[in-house]
Order: sequence, then structure tokens, then C-alpha cells
Amino acid sequence: MRWPFAALGYRLDEAVVSRILAFANYYPSLIQVVCQRLLRSLRQQSGGSGPPWTVRMEDVERVLETPEVRTAAFERFRITLELDPRYNLLTLLVANFSMDEPELLASGMDRGMLRSFAADAWPAGFPPSFADDAFEALLDEMVGLGLLRAVDGTHYALRSANLAHLIGSLGEIRRQLDGFAGRPAPSSSDPLEMRRMIGGRPSLLTARQEGHLLTPGSGVAILAGTALSGIENWRLAVDSACSFARDRHGLKVAGRVLGGPFDLERFRRALLSRQAATTVLHVVPPAAPWDAAWVEEALSRVRSAAKDAPSLRILFVADAARAWHWVADPRRAAVLEEGGPTHRVVELTAGAWSADDVSLWADGNAMGLPGGTILSATGGWDHLIQRLERLPAAERTAAPKDLAERLMASGPDGDPLADLRTLPGVVPTLTALADCEAGRLDDEIVDAAVVSAYSGLDEMEVAQTLAWAELTGLVTRGPHGFVLAREPRLGLATPVPADAA
Repeated sequence: MRWPFAALGYRLDEAVVSRILAFANYYPSLIQVVCQRLLRSLRQQSGGSGPPWTVRMEDVERVLETPEVRTAAFERFRITLELDPRYNLLTLLVANFSMDEPELLASGMDRGMLRSFAADAWPAGFPPSFADDAFEALLDEMVGLGLLRAVDGTHYALRSANLAHLIGSLGEIRRQLDGFAGRPAPSSSDPLEMRRMIGGRPSLLTARQEGHLLTPGSGVAILAGTALSGIENWRLAVDSACSFARDRHGLKVAGRVLGGPFDLERFRRALLSRQAATTVLHVVPPAAPWDAAWVEEALSRVRSAAKDAPSLRILFVADAARAWHWVADPRRAAVLEEGGPTHRVVELTAGAWSADDVSLWADGNAMGLPGGTILSATGGWDHLIQRLERLPAAERTAAPKDLAERLMASGPDGDPLADLRTLPGVVPTLTALADCEAGRLDDEIVDAAVVSAYSGLDEMEVAQTLAWAELTGLVTRGPHGFVLAREPRLGLATPVPADAA
């Protein structure tokens, strides 16, 4: 902004520059519009001494009030909001509460609270199946687009107070919010939630998760899942993502898996091994006994990395057991907060395939079943889809409900829930959650306290189990509290044969 004006004889001080940036919400195209209109206005002024001329705040304010600039600001803002109707809703919610409580412009709204309000305002747009990592990624996208800013990694505020004025009055904002209540789910699927095909099968990672792992810059992530999701395929997914980034996008990415014997000192040494001009993705496998101390060490390395050094990214992989230890770690909460908005630890869930993933895969598989049938029978869980493939063709013609029950039953190839049955408290807590959901009163919210009161289990232990189940994708949050996925519900309801226990 300053250089072109200086070349024409005009001087912009810090306050003037800040005012234009705030009004334009840092959108380059809108900054350009404001500056062009400002220059025309300045040139229309006559008299005065020669250059350099100082641009006054009143010169800027006069331009910002013109219909041309106000219309341009609104149009650019509207275009950004219309990229995804969920952007629109979340921005309206933050604006609504910021007008009621102006201090929220500085402190921001809690991520969990924002998620809850979004589900209430637009149930179809934010259903229980909309995973927490997808919601966090959505907020991160809005930060990148200049709609929101992250305050401390868990709170989000409008990028600037000017955005609220661009949206409209409080009454207009609330009228727009009311319009979401009966809207159907977004008609177009989110391409970032789909998975690339690896050898004709969807990857363990979504495109958004690959972006978290391989985007330029340093960072720390945790990928958690269970046998249902195929978490054992983590190495293939990571290797393929790195290869794709190199071949398709020309990124210099190198993946390194930490080998044994595993200990914290060996991990420290591995992080010091770097390659020039290369993004190194260090992967810590679930076999390693990593805990909060390891994650803190990773954060320390990321924060201390020189700005001109190659990107350093660290991924901790957690199967059911390792995820349990991570959630039970008393320092987990502090570590997640420690990274702050710049280097916060990102928790990723290796969950079920999306409906789009299943449909795309179904078009090319040899089972001859439509995607809807496969999804109804398996819930999109990789392990169950593989079981379905192994069934004789004549047996795959059963009703999806019957297929689902059969696939979740223990068989010659084992118990689909074997990896979680050995974890303390998981089976009784999830069974109690299923019972609470079935007997829920109309206005009741199923949370840890409700499950604890119903089951007699310790509330802190219940909360820990539900946090683990949410991290691994077995449980989601909906407008009425925790929701257990249908497939583990069926598996828990099926007795385990003595020889398989």
C-alpha cells in the first residue's frame, strides 16, 4: 500500500494503513479497490502545497463511506461466505454473539460451544456424523480465508469488528440464522473429506488430513483409530500421501518412521536428523510408548525451528490401545493447550469412509452391490467392508440390517471389537451409553454425568472413555449429546463366544 502511494507523492501513516486493512479484512482484492478509490479522491482535491502529501484519516473515512466501496466490500465478503454455507452459518453465529457480548470480539467463542450452537441452528448441516476433526478443519479454513481468527487454539472470533457491520444489523443476522433451521444438508460434498484411492481402495487419510500432515510449515499431529477403521494401514496411507505430494505437487517431502528400540532419547535424536530444503514428516508408530512427554518434545522442536529451516512435521499414530493411553495421560489437556494457535497439536480421527467414498469405490468393485447397500451394511468402516468382500456372493444378498449384524459378530477371522474389549471400562461405558440413548427423554442431553448416573460407573472414568471413543471415531457429538456409532453398538450387543474372548 505504501510504496505505490509514495511513488505518486502521498504518505500513509500507520493509523491510516491499519484502518484500510481492518476495513478490507486483509482481503488483497478489496485493499486494491479501496486504494484505487482513495487515489481518485485525493487527485480530485485541489490546492495545497507540493508533495509529499500526507493522507489524513478523514480522507480515508470519506472513501470508506462511499456506496462503491461499501458495495465492493460486501460483495467480496459474500463471495467468501458462499464458498460453503457452513462458513456463512458459523460467521453469523460468531457475529450474533459478538454483538450481544462485545468482549467476544477479543476473547472469541469456545470451539465446543460454537459446534453446539451450529448443530442447534442447522441440524442437517452439522449432524452427529460431522466429525470433530472436520469441524476443526472447517474453522481453520475460515481462519485462512480471513473470516475468523484463532485466539488460543480453542476459541474463535471474527477477524475484525468490521465484519459484523458488513453482515448487517443484529436483527438481520438473526433473521438469516433462523433461515437455516429447515435447510437441507449442503448439496455438494466436501472434497477435502474424501480419500484418494490407493491400489483401488480409499486411503486411511482424508484429503484434509493429508493437508494437515504435509502442508508447508512445521507442526505436530496425532492420528487415532481402531481396527474398525483399518488403523493398521497407517504406513501405507502416509507413504502414499508423501509420494502424491512429491509427484503431483512437486513438494520435497520425506517420510521417516521411527524404529525401535523406542525411547524418548532416540526420538530426540531422530528429530535432529534433517535434509536440506525438505519437509521431513517424522512418524512415531503406535508400537512406540509415546506419551505427553514425547509430544511436548515435538512441540519444543517445532517452536524452536528457525524460520528459514526446512519444515519439520511430526505425526504420532495411535491404535486403540495407544489412543487410550494418550487420553488417560494427565498432561494431555495441557499439551493440547500448550501449542497455542500457531503450533497447536492437531488430533486427527481415522474414521469410517464417507458416503461419497463408498459410492466411488462401489462403482469399481466386483461385489456388484450399490454404494448405499454397502454403506448400510458396514457404516463405511474399512474392516467391515473387507469382511463383506469375503462373504460368498449368495450371502451378500441378505438385507443390509442382517448383513450389519453378521459382519459385527465374531467369526473365524476374529472379533471386530477385539482391540477395545481389553481396554478398562470401555465395554461397560459404551454399553451404558447405548442404553442411555435408547431411553433418552425428549430434552435430555446424554453426557458423561448421565451415563455415570445410569451405570454407576465413576464419572471421571466415563468421561475419559467417551473422550477416547470420540477421538477414535466410535462416538460423535450431536444436539442431544454423545452418540455411539451403530456398528460398535451392534457388536457390543452380540455375545462373544468363549473361544474368541
